Amino acid sequence: MFGYSQQTRPGNGLLTPCGRQQRRSESFDRPYRFASPARVSWSPQGERALVRTTEGYFLFDPVTRERVLLTYMPSRYSSTSRINTYYRLYWDFSHGRLFTTAWGGVDVFDLNTGEQIALLSSGGGCDYGGCTFKRSDDARYLYVFGAGAITQYDFVSLQGVSVDVDNPGSVHSGKPTATSPDGRYLVTAWYSVRVWDLTNLAEAFDERDPVITFNGPEGRASQMEFIDNTTIRITTRTGLVSDWNIVTGQEV
Repeated sequence: MFGYSQQTRPGNGLLTPCGRQQRRSESFDRPYRFASPARVSWSPQGERALVRTTEGYFLFDPVTRERVLLTYMPSRYSSTSRINTYYRLYWDFSHGRLFTTAWGGVDVFDLNTGEQIALLSSGGGCDYGGCTFKRSDDARYLYVFGAGAITQYDFVSLQGVSVDVDNPGSVHSGKPTATSPDGRYLVTAWYSVRVWDLTNLAEAFDERDPVITFNGPEGRASQMEFIDNTTIRITTRTGLVSDWNIVTGQEV
């Protein structure tokens, strides 16, 4: 059995072994003892924690002390649907959902029941260690990044559309990605800029290539945003800011 306590300073998302100066201690019977350390991950404001044990993953409410085991839909359960070792989380309290990386995509669980809602794919499988994901800056979408593929999901409905990426190394959750305000264009930027027209995609996944790829500014992109439906603003790691027309690939 092991115990963890939330530290005195609220909202810092950290837990340490129980001690005299700490509060809200809780014990779980079978800690995770294999190659990876036992892990407890708090939501940003401390409303819930995800606790990994040898019996599974539990959602823990520090107020009610309720613990809920995460469960998978039988039709979706497989080795690829399981939460990966060094998982990343996104707590969506407005819709009662928890997003977590899995070996074969992104798992979505109900925060109240612990039941799996969906397994979101990148469209092209995942690299070693699982897929990555992030929410769009405008909060409308969730992007899932995998092995040479990106799937854009509507954040509320979880309906997705996948595109093929010609260079697998160019897709990752740490690389700027955005969708035009009208929902037509999906864009990623790194050392080059790739643009997909989501209204005109081929039926075959491997033919869903960018409609245009261009170099963009000198240097690696660190931030990107749309300023209208066809113009993006890119900021490089050196602080250079420039605007680009994604239809022509020209600076404006």
